[in-house]
Amino acid sequence: MPNSRKPEVKFGDEIEADLARRDFTVNAMVLALPEPRLIDPFEGAVDLAAKRLRTPLAPEESFSEDPLRRMRAARFIARYDLAPDDEIVNAVKEMRGRLEIVSAERIRDALDKLIVVDDLSPGL
Repeated sequence: MPNSRKPEVKFGDEIEADLARRDFTVNAMVLALPEPRLIDPFEGAVDLAAKRLRTPLAPEESFSEDPLRRMRAARFIARYDLAPDDEIVNAVKEMRGRLEIVSAERIRDALDKLIVVDDLSPGL
């Protein structure tokens, strides 16, 4: 949806499809129960250990679906000391105009969450 920040809601039966729609690989993991089993189709645990920030799908697809993900990337980088991969950095730069479709209130809320981290400079 190029002119909307509201993603199309699709219900499905596959956990992997749901995880593909998450912001980043580090939050695209779930613990299956009752027998604990990590479901991590995008290697989020590996990225977390390597302190790397990646998107489950192409960043352009993820950021197009929700432009605020670019601002959340800044917060994750600053708050959790993660290094973005080159694809994320390039997509953030190339898609800068997409924030125009997001309300000022949503942008303010995202900035509020960023400015309270100990050192926000890595995210900027």
